[in-house]
Formats: sequence, structure tokens, C-alpha cells
Amino acid sequence: MKLRSRYLAGPVAVASAVAGATLLSLSTASATPSGAHDARPAASTVSAAASTVSAAAQYPWLRTEPFTATGTPSCAAVRSELPGLARAGIARMACASPAPDGTLAAASLCVTGKVVRSRHASCAVTGVNYRVVEVPSGKVLGTGTITVGYKETLSAMSRTWSLVAGIELTHATGVVAAGTTATTDITCAGGCTASRPWARPLIEHKAYTHRFTISSAGRRTDVTSQVPVVDLVNPEATHQAAPVRLDSLGPARCDSDRLLRQFGKDTAGCVFKDVAASYDVYLTGHGEDQVARNVQRGQQTKSLHFGWYGHGRVLFRAPPSVAAKNRQAACGKTRYRKPYSCDEYPFAATYQGAFYFPSQNVTMKVPGTENSTEGGLRSAMYVSERLLYGDSYWVFVLP
Repeated sequence: MKLRSRYLAGPVAVASAVAGATLLSLSTASATPSGAHDARPAASTVSAAASTVSAAAQYPWLRTEPFTATGTPSCAAVRSELPGLARAGIARMACASPAPDGTLAAASLCVTGKVVRSRHASCAVTGVNYRVVEVPSGKVLGTGTITVGYKETLSAMSRTWSLVAGIELTHATGVVAAGTTATTDITCAGGCTASRPWARPLIEHKAYTHRFTISSAGRRTDVTSQVPVVDLVNPEATHQAAPVRLDSLGPARCDSDRLLRQFGKDTAGCVFKDVAASYDVYLTGHGEDQVARNVQRGQQTKSLHFGWYGHGRVLFRAPPSVAAKNRQAACGKTRYRKPYSCDEYPFAATYQGAFYFPSQNVTMKVPGTENSTEGGLRSAMYVSERLLYGDSYWVFVLP
């Protein structure tokens, strides 16, 4: 397991500060540019990359974005429309608005009011303020605070994955305390389908969870969008609130590309394409000691610090034709005899190799077995990270 993956593994609790109850208790399974082969950056584009700070922001290995419930008019907006609603014959109006920051507390991967996404998992939690209002007086007949969250885990070896949704009525008064129901559905776009909607009556302080199954069928490379939509209904309201959308879950890219064959067999899987892949090399204990030292030297001593997260520019995977040019430029004049070989960094199979960036290249005489070991581990990483040509990744040097 990758060191950074440990931050995403194990139980993920999404807790409500209002109720002090657990909404979700889930496990995160460890399992970019668009398209399979249409995102190969030209050398000139790569060489004109932005500063190191913006590179880390543009190609994060962990992405955090704002997350709120959307798609329904705020209760404040409804109040201003009460006379018009009365003329339309509406007697009691339900409304739902995003809860203010600080309503919820979250732990582990989840962050209050944020979507936190790795290349393989995504988690979010937010709150919804719900009201039933008398028309036209504006009298509040009932209020509720509803915690909603989700946990989505992609599979690097399957085009079918799970999204666990959770909902809890953390506080309720008046008519909202009895009879309010929530129906959650998954709106799928971009070539995915989801299992059937899930409905539950909301009881104060009682948390419910449900596992949806999402699938991207076929073999083509698809970028999917899956949005939970929560429909809140109260029997005392003659006009119900519009469904609440939980956007920003992230674009999942699913592929069955033959580039990512493993053990002679085709594979298929999905990743969040807007999160860069990560690759670990180890200074000890993994049979690649000298190769890892060469990576470390290249990252720390060269001005562009290729592959060094937070310090330099990201690496992009390149095809064999590019790797051959880079390997010849880096090691073509060396004549190391067995059991030794020439190791180069940045890796030959990147657009940052010696052919394009000769001044940023480092080489080292290393045991041939270590070169082979590292190459095998990197090939396995390509599959586990669903790394297609043109995809970005960072290299982490670990003890």
C-alpha cells in the first residue's frame, strides 16, 4: 500500500456536530486529461509549464473543492415570494437551503463543506436547512437540519463501483419532525448507469446509509458524472421543495485500454481523472535502492525538480517512441557491463526525459536487477493508477 494511500484508507466517519452521531462509517479502498490518447502534451507545452506552486495546484494528488447542496431556491428567496405563492394557490411551501459552514463536523478524509478526492476515492459532507412555511403569513410551521454525505470508491480493476450515500435528520421542530421523507437518486451522465432510487422516512437523530452501484458499460474510454439528487417531501407542504443536487463529485474516467494489460490479460477500471497519479520509490527494502537515490538526486538538484510534488513540475507518461529517444539521449553513450546498467531520471517513458530536457537529466550506474525491479513496479503502477499516455503523475521518494 502506498504511504499516501494510508491517509485515505480505513474507516471514514462523517459525523454531525448537531447530533453527535455517525452518519457514515465506511472504508476507502485503494484502487487527468480527457480521453485515452488525445492528451499527449507537446514538448513545447510542457517546457512552458507554470510555476511549481501552480503545478501542484493544477495536478494535485489530493483535490479539495467546495461542496454544497444546490438546485433549490433558498428559504430567504421563498419568503420574498410569499404573496405570489398565495396568488398561485399555494398554502404551505417547503424550502431547502445549504446549511452554513460549521454546522457539521467531519473526520478523516471528509472535510465539512468540501469534496475531498484522491485518484480512487471521493468523500463529501454538507448540510441542508429545511422549512415548511405558511403562505402568505410566512409563519414557520417546522424546521429541520439534514446532514447529507457520500463516499464513492472507484475500482482500478473494474468499471463497476459503489457510492454510499448517507442522510440524517439532525434537528427538527414542528411538522418537519414527523412525516418528512427523503428519496435519493443518482443522476448519471457520460456513459454510466446507477442502481434504483433509495427512499427513507427521516427520524430525528437516526442515520441511514445506502450503497448504490454505478457502472460504465462497454470498452470505450468514458468520462462519467454521477450526481446524488435528494428529494425532500413533507405531507404538510402543499408545494414541495425542489430536489437538492450534490454536485462536484468529480469526473470519473473509465477505460478498458489495451495499454494497461497485466499478466497478458486486458484490464478495465476507473479513476478520478482530475487527480494526478502518484508513484513511490523506496531508498531501502524494495530492491531499487540506487534507482531511488538517482530519482532523489534528479528531483533535488535539477532546477525544474521534475516529479517532486510541491517543488517542481509534474511528469507525463509517454509512449515507447518517446522513451526510445529519451533513453538514447540519456544512456546511449554509456557502456556499462553486466551486472550493471544505466539508469536515467526523469524516466525515459515521460515527456520530461533527456531528449526534451537534457539539462534536467541525471544518470547513474546501478545494478541491472534494480533497474528491472523498478521498471516492473512502475509498470504495475501504470495499471493500478490507470495511467494512460499523457496522464500526469508525481514520484515520491520514501525511506
